[in-house]
Amino acid sequence: MGCFLELLGVVLIVVSPFLLFVGGIGILTFILGVASVVGGHFYIKNEQKKKKQVKRQFQEFEKAAEEERLSKKQCPQCGESIPKEAKMCRFCNFRYSTIYQLTVYKPEDTKKAHFLIKKLSEMKGIPYSRINSDLQEGMTVEYPDKEKAVKNKSLFELHGCRVEIGEVLKP
Repeated sequence: MGCFLELLGVVLIVVSPFLLFVGGIGILTFILGVASVVGGHFYIKNEQKKKKQVKRQFQEFEKAAEEERLSKKQCPQCGESIPKEAKMCRFCNFRYSTIYQLTVYKPEDTKKAHFLIKKLSEMKGIPYSRINSDLQEGMTVEYPDKEKAVKNKSLFELHGCRVEIGEVLKP
């Protein structure tokens, strides 16, 4: 629509000098041509502004929907959507259990690292090389109660490990 108005305006401006001899129609044609060009230009600018506004609103909506999705989890028993940090489903009263998770990183001291990896390998029956690579990336160990997690965190720290502790809700 805007391009059509601009094109019409240009045509009227071009034709207006030829119509000067027909009783003032040329001046009127020129004025209409200029008005059409200006009107078409503003129409196009307004449409571009509307498109940008709709695009921005859509992006805001997508972002809000993603934040909503990330802040929710689905109850394994009834399937309803509940807050991610909920320890119990408000619809069916399903209770989540709290698991304490340690993330253990390899000690920088090579002697302590070797001793720890060897001991863990013997205790768990897992190859030395696998425990070594797990500790390098941050080995995850889960405990059902907090006291045991805190106790083992202290033991790992005594061996020179950097240890992070966190709570995880599990069905």
